[in-house]
Amino acid sequence: MATCLKFDEILGGHSGARVFKFQMDHINYCLKIPKRQITEADIIKFQKICEIYQQTGIKSLEYLGYGYYGATPKAFYLYRYVPGYNLDALSEQTYTLSETHQAGVDAGRTIRKLKNYATSDIATYIPTDNIDNLTEDGNRLYAQLLNTPQLYNALCRFCNLNQVQLLIDTFNHATGTFRALTPQLIHGDIKCSNIIVDSVGKQCFIDIAAMKISYDVLNFHYQMTWNLLPENHKRRAFTKGFFDGLYDGSRPENFHQQIIYVTILNFLKHSVKFADDPQEIEWYFQKMQPVFAELLANTKTI
Repeated sequence: MATCLKFDEILGGHSGARVFKFQMDHINYCLKIPKRQITEADIIKFQKICEIYQQTGIKSLEYLGYGYYGATPKAFYLYRYVPGYNLDALSEQTYTLSETHQAGVDAGRTIRKLKNYATSDIATYIPTDNIDNLTEDGNRLYAQLLNTPQLYNALCRFCNLNQVQLLIDTFNHATGTFRALTPQLIHGDIKCSNIIVDSVGKQCFIDIAAMKISYDVLNFHYQMTWNLLPENHKRRAFTKGFFDGLYDGSRPENFHQQIIYVTILNFLKHSVKFADDPQEIEWYFQKMQPVFAELLANTKTI
């Protein structure tokens, strides 16, 4: 007799992937369909990432396998459902500023375990960030910003061009700082919405496919500008807490320069992404101006 399964879509992600929860034999599972078609290499990589989290003792997804569906077969991942509460919702609705900071500390201490993982054994599966390529990409995006009339005009109206240029100079100078560091394993997309907190307060890291051999600040490659916006007090508290936990309350040499680097890279990518939306660009540039001023005036932003 065929079993009829009921699939409930889990909403709230921003990656474009679709995630469904279903139950079988009284056990809850998740089925994730990535936004883009995935390859056999992607499947092997995801399985390896899950193994790394298991080996390092970091609570994450229990990978069970993969499959295909549809007339034009599209792949999906299957893993055990993670019960608990999304830290993003907890921070917004329940946690105080201090509790959100402590959640960041806990996350940083946990992710610190990845830094001791031998990357030589996994370089075949996990991509390595090339800082020169990232910097080249940033400068290409900056040239595109300056040469796109709607972006450049908004930049002139809402931002201090001298400050922007100083930050771009720091961005380029920071490349040498990164070259002096040894890339290590990172989660790759740290944010409150990628952490589930269970009934006893233990954190579970999800959306783990962004793992890279890279640099600590690039854990916030996609989030840093949002985390620094003036009104996002709890996002900033979480980010500060993460680095407090990762570095045991201290900061490495030239850390602020690295913060500027990831903020500018994030800003440039967002700016070009929003180029066709004048209202979004105006809002974003107005919000970023005080962030730019603070980054230049305060060397202890995070």
